[in-house]
Amino acid sequence: MGLVPYGLIFKTHGLRGEVCLTTFSGDFSNLEHIENIYLKSNSVANFQKHKIISYFLNGKYAVLKLSGIDNINNAEKLKNITIYVDVDELSDTNKDEYYWFQLIDISVYTKGDEYVGKVIKLLGSTGQSILVLQGVDDREILIPFVGDIVREIDLKNKKISKQ
Repeated sequence: MGLVPYGLIFKTHGLRGEVCLTTFSGDFSNLEHIENIYLKSNSVANFQKHKIISYFLNGKYAVLKLSGIDNINNAEKLKNITIYVDVDELSDTNKDEYYWFQLIDISVYTKGDEYVGKVIKLLGSTGQSILVLQGVDDREILIPFVGDIVREIDLKNKKISKQ
């Protein structure tokens, strides 16, 4: 078992303790396989495990009913908390598909094998995802995560080659 960041609880829904979740990838298909989520806030030393009682999709987010969260007051405490899931509960990816957590800390190189920077996070958008790199001079570099720019991803060697 290994926990990986999956999404963010960004608001409450109703009065019965439901919360709204946006995933970092924008894909909700894994929710049908995920039984538990894990929460860790700044005030808690360990992860808190919550069973997903039910969920439904509502446009660009999911509404979750979690064990132990039975009213809006408890749900309010979860706002802006990252949820984690067990990597074993995620479905396998197809060829040329990656989970965002797999790309964090991967080094990016140009076609001429010149070091550009290291992936520190990804940003989602309606058209494409963006790799956010910490460059050699500590400045932030944004690279569209599209096939025309990202030539090859080698997870084993933690290396991305770009055009």
